[in-house]
Amino acid sequence: MIEFAYVGSVVPDRAPYNAPPFSRSGNLFQTEVVKGLAGLGLQPSLVLSFATLPSFPKHPQLWVAGQRLKEAGLPELRLQGFLNVTPFKQLGLGLSTFFRLAAWSLARLGKPRVILAYNLTVPPGLFVWLAARLTGARLCVSLNDIEVPGVTVPDTPFFRWDFQMHRCLIPRLDGRVIMAEATQQDFAPGLPCLRVEGGVGEELIRRTQRSPQPEPRPEAGGPFRMVAVGKLDETNGFDLMLEAMRHLPGEGWSLDIAGAGPLAPRIEAAAQADPRIRMHGFLDLEGVLALYRQADLLLVIRKTQARNTRYFFPVKLFEALLSAVPVLATNTGHLKAEYGEYLHVLDEETAAGLAQGIRAVQAIPREQRRELGARARAFMIREKHWLSQCRKIKDYLEGLG
Repeated sequence: MIEFAYVGSVVPDRAPYNAPPFSRSGNLFQTEVVKGLAGLGLQPSLVLSFATLPSFPKHPQLWVAGQRLKEAGLPELRLQGFLNVTPFKQLGLGLSTFFRLAAWSLARLGKPRVILAYNLTVPPGLFVWLAARLTGARLCVSLNDIEVPGVTVPDTPFFRWDFQMHRCLIPRLDGRVIMAEATQQDFAPGLPCLRVEGGVGEELIRRTQRSPQPEPRPEAGGPFRMVAVGKLDETNGFDLMLEAMRHLPGEGWSLDIAGAGPLAPRIEAAAQADPRIRMHGFLDLEGVLALYRQADLLLVIRKTQARNTRYFFPVKLFEALLSAVPVLATNTGHLKAEYGEYLHVLDEETAAGLAQGIRAVQAIPREQRRELGARARAFMIREKHWLSQCRKIKDYLEGLG
């Protein structure tokens, strides 16, 4: 049995901070991984975590205190304190992580030790890599977010350095858990990787289960209702959706949007100008699922042609496919190859192309659309359950030790 440590941002909702709602998807991914591995017998003896906050002054909290937390189903979490000012936050978390990981590893000399870290940006992966190398531990990183300067993040010296650090460190890791095949192609060609984009758990499966009673639907002959949920930015295609509505004239279409992000004012203005567009703001999971149940089509439009999003995968797709509502999505990475038979794929990433794709789905008989949604849900439960995903990660980590 290996000794196992985890480094990331596993932070329960009751932690004393107030993170933006769209920053929680990574926390949920990590929580499911840590809980799943512990449930399979790979219990981490150290979990180093931290609050995922924008730096001051974007977030008013200047100092975030460290603490220990015990959450049901999770090992004890050691939340690290930090000065919430860039670059002192990154440097402070890096040094703290280095010393705590080194102490953990040195106390277990003679035993196989594996560290699993979430991403390489915060804390900077260089500190985690040095702690592993200097103490003889093996290091695996879950590479969920690789930011491209000038595309997905500002073109600043910090992000340019961060991107080069990824190029330097990824080939030198002992293991890599990736979301997109492009990560292996560009950063670790020929080196072993495990692809895990995310998963679905029992709670989400239960909450997306269709009621035996038919869901309330718009009256017969009502508009073809589309729903899009996520961080409201151009990377997620919300600007394309607004433009596509101009290519869909008449009362036969409606678009519901939920989320938070920089495009929120533009979407609110579009909703005021066009009553077919409705802006719901940020919704909790129950609110999102209620929108899904009313939808004829879910839109997951992660841009891949106008923006370099090669190293990302839209995790909202899992939630959408599990809902059993038909999905129209852009071909992000391996999406078409693995998920193509369970959704509709948009190849032309323009407003006119999106409108054409929506029309094509609307033209399919409703019963055929519902049958596709049912097959998608069954596929997600069968192939992407967190239990099976975590079992893959466990086997991979134990192989490193």
